[in-house]
Amino acid sequence: MKQILIINRMNTDNFGDRIITKSMTNLFNDKNIRVKHADYIFSPEIPFEKYSWTKRATRYLKKIVYKLFCIKEVSKSDAVIFGGGELIASNGIFFSSFIQWNKIIKAVNKNCKCFLFSVGVTGDFSEKQKGKLNQYLMDYKGIYVRDFGSQKKLSDLTNENPTKVDFTPDCVFSLCCEQTKSEDKLLLGITSLFRHNKQKKIKFDTETDLFDWYLLKLNEMRTNETVEVIYNDNQDKKIAKQFIKYAHSKGYKFRKLVEIKDEEQFIKLLSTAKKIISPRMHACILGIILGKEVVPVIFSEKMYNFQQMYCNKHTDLTSIASNINESAEDIITKVLKD
Repeated sequence: MKQILIINRMNTDNFGDRIITKSMTNLFNDKNIRVKHADYIFSPEIPFEKYSWTKRATRYLKKIVYKLFCIKEVSKSDAVIFGGGELIASNGIFFSSFIQWNKIIKAVNKNCKCFLFSVGVTGDFSEKQKGKLNQYLMDYKGIYVRDFGSQKKLSDLTNENPTKVDFTPDCVFSLCCEQTKSEDKLLLGITSLFRHNKQKKIKFDTETDLFDWYLLKLNEMRTNETVEVIYNDNQDKKIAKQFIKYAHSKGYKFRKLVEIKDEEQFIKLLSTAKKIISPRMHACILGIILGKEVVPVIFSEKMYNFQQMYCNKHTDLTSIASNINESAEDIITKVLKD
């Protein structure tokens, strides 16, 4: 039996990342393949002045143990798939993780077949980063990115690479979600000031500015629906509580924030809505699958690419799912081929 190691964001409280893992597992579940998982991100370095030596030592020990686990899993794998999610990014920790993983693969299993699948590509890459990408991606057996913006960017970055950069939609579109009767309810997602300002498409000086902007967005889209605020992870949850308190001080009446325990409850909550406004791509994707009216908040390159491709009346979910499954089958065939 062949083994595939799927590498994406696993050790996270983000419902979107968990749903990606579920989607990837379903897509590569084959009777002749054993699917294993590993987290894309290696433990970040600890600021020397911030923690005691015991805490630093414990963190470094965990990092070493995790790297040994990665080496063991790579050595046993016939293929490694990086995907899905926004994994090819120019920011420090994402880019360094990609390089570290490829160094491990080169060192311990030169026969391992490597793939990118349903990934996003964002950021401004330096010439040095471009060289590193070309160095490793030239040996990949398949490269599939999730939107045309990512396809163009990666094609430009790796224009000397013999492996073609193909398009396949975000893997979460392959999920089958049960559609339920909608309530007359609008779900409003919000994310932090830091995440907004880091992406530089929409910048705010203070959280009050951020909250006022979201309330303006809500007024543009709301008719008579009741409003419920949702979140994708604990950081979003914290800002959602502050936003609700601020909105109440301005005379808005929102429902009480729901405690979301897992991704299944998250999907169920989305299924009850009539309309969804969110800065989170996978909340928007699930909304489209569930047949809701979806309004993405365009605060990043990722969300801009998503809106351009999927937020129109002509989005064909059957064709999208077929494209994803065909690309996954192509990878499975290549893995099983000796």
